[in-house]
Amino acid sequence: MFYRKLRFVGGGRIVRIILNGLQNQDALPEEIEVIEIDQKAAEILKHSFPAVQVVNQLSELEGR
Repeated sequence: MFYRKLRFVGGGRIVRIILNGLQNQDALPEEIEVIEIDQKAAEILKHSFPAVQVVNQLSELEGR
């Protein structure tokens, strides 16, 4: 594993492709955070990657 933590702004198709690639290489980091304001995109991401923390505002991740 190269990274302990990743944070993405936006959780659409590109992020899912990146996470799939990391998962296929058994290289998912310990913590993955995604800021996504679109509820449907957030639900798809949570369904595909249950360990990912999805929030809709950057302020929800402040101090981490």
